[in-house]
Amino acid sequence: MKESLTISESNNFSLVNETIKKNLQDFFSDIDAYSSNTQKQFKSTINSWANWCTQNNRTFLPISPDDLRDYLFYLKTDRQLKHNSINSHNAFLAMLQNQSGLTPINTSSKVKRIKKKLLRMAIDEGEDLTQAIPFRFEDLKQIYDMKKNSLNLKDIRDLAILSTAYYTLLRSSEITRIKVKDFKLQRNGKSTLHISHTKTVLTIEGLYKHLGKLPTKLIQNWLDLSGVDLHDNAYLFCAIKKSNEIQRPDCQLTTETIRRVFNSAYRLLNVVKKDQTGRYQAWSAHSARVGAAIDMAEKNVGLTQIMHEGTWKKPEMVIRYIRKLETKDGPMQEFDMDD
Repeated sequence: MKESLTISESNNFSLVNETIKKNLQDFFSDIDAYSSNTQKQFKSTINSWANWCTQNNRTFLPISPDDLRDYLFYLKTDRQLKHNSINSHNAFLAMLQNQSGLTPINTSSKVKRIKKKLLRMAIDEGEDLTQAIPFRFEDLKQIYDMKKNSLNLKDIRDLAILSTAYYTLLRSSEITRIKVKDFKLQRNGKSTLHISHTKTVLTIEGLYKHLGKLPTKLIQNWLDLSGVDLHDNAYLFCAIKKSNEIQRPDCQLTTETIRRVFNSAYRLLNVVKKDQTGRYQAWSAHSARVGAAIDMAEKNVGLTQIMHEGTWKKPEMVIRYIRKLETKDGPMQEFDMDD
């Protein structure tokens, strides 16, 4: 990834002074401090910004408040991006400005005003913050009942993946990184998974996820029947050939494979429909995080504990997931009365 992020990608960089170029070169040399997904999003944003600057005769760097204001408005009116996507562009351009050693851009009153204006426009238009379709415990139970007696390795692996995603609240990239050696059985029929790092937790020690009897049973069944644990340095989950044999246990699954596992599970229980943008709706790997958060909230698990389980640093995302729960109508419901 590091090789693909260089300041020579855009002609706009030829107009940047040497001090800024040096700061950016230092930044790009350490770009792998960020996740691969963050790197891709950053690259996409700066390329979009560079193209807009070229087409509109604007300065690439330093980013001026007037130019950023016009660019964010362009994203809303011309490209019709959702509010979250516009915020993402703003955040990455602020990162570009900061890493260049320039004055932070988001302190500008003009930028603050346009962000507030765009938020109000989104609200007035009735824009709803979309989220992944929840994959909940009842869904897992139904899939389990349908596939628990299958001898097909793909069914066995997929059940283990679905349960791991739900009980750990890990993201798809985090699930694909787990190795067999990270899985430890306990005497009580439960187990632990050592997770080296997540999107929001980056420490030497990593963290441990404690699994109950169901996910432990499904993972152990997968290991017993697949033989993945007999291979050195094997990943916990691997690809499967059409001949019902494992393929390259030393190779990491792709996040796209995890998405297909959830997509296939959704189609077993639901009719797939299109959303307003014409995209087909189904479960994704993120659906397990949403569903688990909702299930915990319904069981009156506190917000702090839910955040801990999902390694969320801020409560806003969790609150968005649980905001429509009927059981979470708020304290004023205590003063309700029948007709």
